[in-house]
Parts: sequence; C-alpha cells; structure tokens
Amino acid sequence: MRLDVTSWLLLDHIAEAEGYANRDVLISAVHERFHADDLPLTSLVRLFLQTYTAPNAVLSFLGQERRTNGCGFPTNRASN
Repeated sequence: MRLDVTSWLLLDHIAEAEGYANRDVLISAVHERFHADDLPLTSLVRLFLQTYTAPNAVLSFLGQERRTNGCGFPTNRASN
C-alpha cells in the first residue's frame, strides 16, 4: 500500500488513540469492517483517514456528530 508519510504517521497516531497495538492492526480492522466494498485497501484507508479527521462543519453537513479520538470508529460505512 502506498501512502504519504503524513498518512502513515496519522495511522500511527489513530492506532494509539484507539487502543490498537500498531497501525497494521488498525488497517486490518478498517479492512475487516469494509471488506464487502469493491474499493482497494489503499482507497479504504484514505477514505477512513479523511472521514476520521473530518472537521465539524463536514460532519454537521453529513448529519454526524463530532467523534473524539479514542472513542472508536463506526462499523457502518455510511456513518464513517
């Protein structure tokens, strides 16, 4: 999987905040939750990073409440 350095560092940070052992375990969790989709793993991870770090305005527009780090991420792609 090809990601920029900032994305890898963000995955490390999210993995720590969410209580995963490392970013590989987090990536596996993202893949397992969205495995039915036809998107490649790299696209799923990029989508996850974009929605996980979405600003309040974007989440409000989507009808979602702001998620604080360490509180998990939704298992439903429509909610993520």
